[in-house]
Amino acid sequence: MIGNEAYSFTNGLSGYHQVQIVEEDRKKTTFTTEWGSYAYHVMPFGLKNVPQVFSTIVIATFRDYIHMFLEVYMDDWIVHSLLKNHCSLLRVMFDRCRKLHISINLKKCISVVPFGILRGHIICKDEVCVELDKVK
Repeated sequence: MIGNEAYSFTNGLSGYHQVQIVEEDRKKTTFTTEWGSYAYHVMPFGLKNVPQVFSTIVIATFRDYIHMFLEVYMDDWIVHSLLKNHCSLLRVMFDRCRKLHISINLKKCISVVPFGILRGHIICKDEVCVELDKVK
């Protein structure tokens, strides 16, 4: 990731809430209220294996690109490259998302910048370092 000229920070919209639960497993998520019984159709927050399942899906989705021009951390993805290649590599990532129906939260995306912050780390051409505000 170090040594690149451009970085784009993207974020998967609603994370694992995009993951559909197969119909025969929906009954396993049933809960009851005074108004009736309900079951989830997408992965809910709070189930034990949901983060692991989502992480597995993301890694499988982007396996061909990870450590080449893309880094993933759950629902945060960084495209990194030389400036001349950056837009075409972003297109590759967006095409894969479109093909697999993965939505991106555009409000949290920052595209084609010389540096950025991810999970308390500043990422730029020369180094990856800890964000000083997080150390305090």
